[in-house]
Amino acid sequence: PAVIWAMDADMRVTYGNKVLFDFVGISADEFYASGWAPIMHPDDIEPCRAAITQATAARTFFSTTYRLRRHDGEFVWMLSQGVPSIDAAGELVGYTGVITDITPLRDAQRAAEEQRQRLERAARGTTDGLWEWADVSRPDLWFSPRGLHLLGRAGDDIEHTFSGFCSLLKPEDELPFRACIAEAMDAGDHFEIESRLGTPGYGYRWFRIRAGIERDSIGRCRRMTGSVQDIDDYRMLVSRAQRDRLRSALAERGARTGSWLWDPVTNLLDWSDEYFRLLGLEPQDLTPARELLERVLHPDDRDAATASFAEMARAGSGSFSKEFR
Repeated sequence: PAVIWAMDADMRVTYGNKVLFDFVGISADEFYASGWAPIMHPDDIEPCRAAITQATAARTFFSTTYRLRRHDGEFVWMLSQGVPSIDAAGELVGYTGVITDITPLRDAQRAAEEQRQRLERAARGTTDGLWEWADVSRPDLWFSPRGLHLLGRAGDDIEHTFSGFCSLLKPEDELPFRACIAEAMDAGDHFEIESRLGTPGYGYRWFRIRAGIERDSIGRCRRMTGSVQDIDDYRMLVSRAQRDRLRSALAERGARTGSWLWDPVTNLLDWSDEYFRLLGLEPQDLTPARELLERVLHPDDRDAATASFAEMARAGSGSFSKEFR
């Protein structure tokens, strides 16, 4: 099924097979009379000739690409490869070669390049670092410049492989991380995990690592594309908030004092856990103010309580102190 051709030492065409003539839609006589020029894209004639001239001078194998006009008039990309024929006296007799239609391959390469450019534009436009494991059967990983910056790396001080990335993990986080990856590769379509990664000058910091899984036609994990996000400051704030809530809860319990928060826009009333306990109730989610007040207030005190809330809402600031049953 391949296109076969031959030429002499002076680069004159001496043979083309039927596949060639069917492909370009000309007769053998036309081809032998005029050669490649009429069916080759004008912009590719000189570069092709130069490549072949250089190969014939050195009597070496050559490989070149050019556009050939197909029988339907459309130019398609072809890969032409030729090997020299040398006679017994060591003289160059000519070349014999094959031509392969590489248009689908070039289309795929162009699509891949467009995808790469989109990924790079996205990488420049986000505060997260991006990474890609393009082929999970191979160790190589790609990191965006932002990803390297978040990790405190210049690029050449980190091994761009899965194992190299794992080497940055805090030892006690590596096993859970690898288990998460293995589970996602086995059956998931994405994963997300928070792990500590070593950064020069800052020690181990918390990162949220996530990725989407791409599978092949039979369901095997083929590629991972994801992001890394530095959440160390966020986790510190959350930890402080948790400690503050714990201290507040302990203080309220010791003083038998409950606290509350009312949002007049949504009319939601939030009570602290100790407030619920003082009333013999179980802590629960936010509840509309009127519903909660009607449930716990003495009927004779409801109007006064409602008036106090309304007065504060109108004032927009200030305080009040009332006693209710």
